[in-house]
Amino acid sequence: RYRSDGPNDVHQLMVAPSQHYYLGQDGLLKHQKKPFALELADMQQVKRQHLVTYALRDHTSAMLYAEVCFAPNLMPLCAFLARAWGAKPNTPFRGLPTTLIASRKVMDVFVTDLAAVSALWVRIIPPTSGFQSGIHAARSVEKWLSPGINKPTEEGLKWLRFFCEHDERD
Repeated sequence: RYRSDGPNDVHQLMVAPSQHYYLGQDGLLKHQKKPFALELADMQQVKRQHLVTYALRDHTSAMLYAEVCFAPNLMPLCAFLARAWGAKPNTPFRGLPTTLIASRKVMDVFVTDLAAVSALWVRIIPPTSGFQSGIHAARSVEKWLSPGINKPTEEGLKWLRFFCEHDERD
């Protein structure tokens, strides 16, 4: 169990393959209505370039920082966290939390990265529910990417960057 003592105390980490988005052979962002049955642990071996979402949400403020990549080339988790926790020009989301909530699947895939995070005195704990794992962040990211469907990936990523730098209610 955990309790958040205020902003930047507890962060929820979610890394998951999209059930709907992938990179088409034509280089355009594609959406499939029927969900893919995918596991994070299998992303290194997939043939299709599935979108993989990395999201970090502050438990108290609900501020979200997210990035995406395409399997099988997963980005190093430490690199993502360094950018998420680093200073950014248009958002106050920055700094190390005291606790990081990460799913068992994320813990199994990114063992070395999370050991490095733990060495920074960040306590890493599993969620007690899907909501605590930050799974709702995937829905937000996919909604933000939707204007980029059937367009070059940069179009969808432009919207993702916009929403990560602004409050979702803006």
